[in-house]
Amino acid sequence: LPPPEVGVYWKDGSNFVMVQGQAIAQAKAGGRAGSFFTDGLRNQHWDAYVDGPTSKNVVKERRPAFYFYVPDGSTSSDYVLIKLNKKGDRREFQVGSFGGISGGKSGVQRDKEVPFKAGHIGIRIYRITLSEDLKPGQYAFFMGTGQSATMSGAMGGNRSGGVASGRIYDFSIPE
Repeated sequence: LPPPEVGVYWKDGSNFVMVQGQAIAQAKAGGRAGSFFTDGLRNQHWDAYVDGPTSKNVVKERRPAFYFYVPDGSTSSDYVLIKLNKKGDRREFQVGSFGGISGGKSGVQRDKEVPFKAGHIGIRIYRITLSEDLKPGQYAFFMGTGQSATMSGAMGGNRSGGVASGRIYDFSIPE
Protein backbone atom coordinates (compact mmCIF):
# COMPACT_ATOMS: atom_id res chain seq x y z
CA LEU A 1 0.00 0.00 0.00
CA PRO A 2 1.15 3.59 -0.55
CA PRO A 3 2.35 5.70 2.39
CA PRO A 4 -0.49 6.97 4.64
CA GLU A 5 -0.13 10.53 3.36
CA VAL A 6 -2.86 12.18 1.28
CA GLY A 7 -1.84 12.31 -2.36
CA VAL A 8 -1.50 10.56 -5.69
CA TYR A 9 1.17 7.88 -6.14
CA TRP A 10 2.61 6.09 -9.16
CA LYS A 11 3.80 2.55 -8.58
CA ASP A 12 7.23 2.21 -10.21
CA GLY A 13 8.12 -1.47 -9.78
CA SER A 14 7.92 -2.04 -6.03
CA ASN A 15 8.30 1.67 -5.15
CA PHE A 16 5.55 4.22 -4.63
CA VAL A 17 6.52 7.57 -6.17
CA MET A 18 4.49 10.57 -5.00
CA VAL A 19 3.12 12.68 -7.84
CA GLN A 20 3.67 16.16 -6.45
CA GLY A 21 0.42 18.09 -6.37
CA GLN A 22 -0.30 21.77 -6.29
CA ALA A 23 -3.23 24.04 -5.66
CA ILE A 24 -4.64 25.51 -8.82
CA ALA A 25 -6.45 28.79 -8.77
CA GLN A 26 -5.25 30.32 -12.01
CA ALA A 27 -7.73 30.76 -14.81
CA LYS A 28 -8.30 32.76 -17.93
CA ALA A 29 -11.06 33.32 -20.44
CA GLY A 30 -10.58 32.10 -23.99
CA GLY A 31 -12.50 32.27 -27.25
CA ARG A 32 -13.13 36.00 -27.05
CA ALA A 33 -12.38 36.64 -30.73
CA GLY A 34 -14.78 33.92 -31.92
CA SER A 35 -17.49 35.29 -29.64
CA PHE A 36 -16.87 38.87 -30.78
CA PHE A 37 -16.91 38.08 -34.51
CA THR A 38 -20.10 36.01 -34.21
CA ASP A 39 -21.81 38.75 -32.17
CA GLY A 40 -21.94 36.50 -29.12
CA LEU A 41 -23.39 33.41 -30.85
CA ARG A 42 -20.24 31.41 -30.19
CA ASN A 43 -19.41 30.82 -26.55
CA GLN A 44 -16.27 31.69 -24.68
CA HIS A 45 -14.49 29.26 -22.39
CA TRP A 46 -12.98 29.33 -18.96
CA ASP A 47 -9.56 27.61 -18.70
CA ALA A 48 -7.58 26.63 -15.62
CA TYR A 49 -3.85 26.40 -16.12
CA VAL A 50 -0.62 25.31 -14.51
CA ASP A 51 2.71 27.02 -15.15
CA GLY A 52 5.50 25.34 -17.09
CA PRO A 53 5.51 23.60 -20.48
CA THR A 54 6.03 20.14 -18.90
CA SER A 55 5.52 18.52 -15.53
CA LYS A 56 8.40 17.79 -13.17
CA ASN A 57 6.67 14.46 -12.42
CA VAL A 58 7.74 11.97 -15.10
CA VAL A 59 5.94 8.64 -15.33
CA LYS A 60 7.93 6.16 -17.42
CA GLU A 61 5.12 3.71 -18.25
CA ARG A 62 2.39 3.97 -20.86
CA ARG A 63 -0.15 2.18 -18.64
CA PRO A 64 0.91 3.12 -15.13
CA ALA A 65 -0.76 1.99 -11.91
CA PHE A 66 -1.73 4.89 -9.66
CA TYR A 67 -2.89 4.95 -6.07
CA PHE A 68 -4.94 7.64 -4.34
CA TYR A 69 -4.80 8.25 -0.62
CA VAL A 70 -7.77 10.63 -0.43
CA PRO A 71 -8.60 13.29 2.16
CA ASP A 72 -11.20 12.40 4.78
CA GLY A 73 -14.68 12.72 3.26
CA SER A 74 -13.46 12.23 -0.34
CA THR A 75 -13.53 9.27 -2.71
CA SER A 76 -11.85 8.39 -5.99
CA SER A 77 -14.89 9.73 -7.85
CA ASP A 78 -13.88 13.25 -6.78
CA TYR A 79 -10.95 13.03 -9.21
CA VAL A 80 -10.82 13.19 -12.98
CA LEU A 81 -7.85 12.30 -15.21
CA ILE A 82 -7.39 14.82 -18.00
CA LYS A 83 -5.05 15.40 -20.93
CA LEU A 84 -3.61 18.90 -20.68
CA ASN A 85 -3.16 21.22 -23.65
CA LYS A 86 0.33 22.71 -24.02
CA LYS A 87 0.14 26.46 -24.63
CA GLY A 88 3.57 28.08 -24.72
CA ASP A 89 4.94 28.21 -21.18
CA ARG A 90 1.88 26.62 -19.52
CA ARG A 91 -0.52 23.68 -19.66
CA GLU A 92 -4.26 24.23 -19.48
CA PHE A 93 -7.66 22.58 -19.48
CA GLN A 94 -11.19 23.87 -19.95
CA VAL A 95 -13.38 24.03 -16.84
CA GLY A 96 -16.43 25.74 -18.28
CA SER A 97 -17.99 27.77 -21.04
CA PHE A 98 -20.33 30.72 -21.05
CA GLY A 99 -22.37 32.85 -23.41
CA GLY A 100 -23.23 31.87 -26.93
CA ILE A 101 -26.51 30.27 -27.95
CA SER A 102 -25.99 27.24 -25.72
CA GLY A 103 -25.69 29.22 -22.47
CA GLY A 104 -23.05 27.98 -20.09
CA LYS A 105 -21.61 24.75 -18.76
CA SER A 106 -19.20 23.97 -16.01
CA GLY A 107 -16.92 20.99 -15.65
CA VAL A 108 -13.95 19.52 -17.44
CA GLN A 109 -14.24 19.19 -21.22
CA ARG A 110 -15.41 15.59 -21.79
CA ASP A 111 -13.16 14.86 -24.77
CA LYS A 112 -10.09 15.62 -22.62
CA GLU A 113 -11.07 13.14 -19.89
CA VAL A 114 -9.22 9.84 -19.71
CA PRO A 115 -11.36 7.06 -18.22
CA PHE A 116 -10.05 5.00 -15.34
CA LYS A 117 -11.30 2.40 -12.88
CA ALA A 118 -10.83 2.79 -9.15
CA GLY A 119 -10.77 -0.16 -6.81
CA HIS A 120 -11.19 0.47 -3.07
CA ILE A 121 -8.32 -1.38 -1.36
CA GLY A 122 -8.18 0.17 2.11
CA ILE A 123 -9.42 3.01 4.28
CA ARG A 124 -9.27 6.09 1.97
CA ILE A 125 -7.00 4.16 -0.47
CA TYR A 126 -7.85 3.39 -4.12
CA ARG A 127 -5.95 1.58 -6.85
CA ILE A 128 -6.38 3.32 -10.22
CA THR A 129 -6.16 1.29 -13.42
CA LEU A 130 -6.31 2.52 -16.99
CA SER A 131 -8.07 0.57 -19.72
CA GLU A 132 -5.60 1.68 -22.41
CA ASP A 133 -2.08 3.05 -22.75
CA LEU A 134 -1.49 6.79 -22.41
CA LYS A 135 0.05 8.56 -25.38
CA PRO A 136 3.12 10.74 -24.76
CA GLY A 137 2.02 14.10 -23.39
CA GLN A 138 0.94 16.04 -20.33
CA TYR A 139 -1.73 14.70 -17.97
CA ALA A 140 -3.17 15.48 -14.55
CA PHE A 141 -5.51 14.15 -11.94
CA PHE A 142 -7.74 17.09 -11.00
CA MET A 143 -9.86 17.45 -7.90
CA GLY A 144 -12.01 20.56 -8.10
CA THR A 145 -13.25 22.31 -5.00
CA GLY A 146 -16.67 23.04 -6.46
CA GLN A 147 -16.23 26.81 -6.51
CA SER A 148 -17.40 28.60 -9.61
CA ALA A 149 -16.82 32.08 -10.85
CA THR A 150 -18.74 34.67 -12.76
CA MET A 151 -17.42 36.05 -16.02
CA SER A 152 -18.24 39.73 -16.26
CA GLY A 153 -17.31 40.04 -19.94
CA ALA A 154 -19.71 37.40 -21.20
CA MET A 155 -22.51 38.33 -23.56
CA GLY A 156 -25.92 36.80 -23.00
CA GLY A 157 -27.69 35.69 -19.85
CA ASN A 158 -25.51 32.87 -18.56
CA ARG A 159 -22.19 34.13 -17.29
CA SER A 160 -21.31 31.17 -15.14
CA GLY A 161 -17.69 30.10 -15.26
CA GLY A 162 -16.53 26.75 -13.99
CA VAL A 163 -14.47 25.13 -11.33
CA ALA A 164 -11.25 27.10 -11.53
CA SER A 165 -9.76 26.10 -8.22
CA GLY A 166 -8.82 22.83 -6.72
CA ARG A 167 -5.83 20.52 -6.59
CA ILE A 168 -3.94 19.15 -9.56
CA TYR A 169 -1.48 16.25 -9.69
CA ASP A 170 0.26 16.65 -13.04
CA PHE A 171 2.65 14.30 -14.81
CA SER A 172 4.39 13.74 -18.15
CA ILE A 173 4.44 10.60 -20.25
CA PRO A 174 7.68 10.90 -22.29
CA GLU A 175 8.17 9.84 -25.93
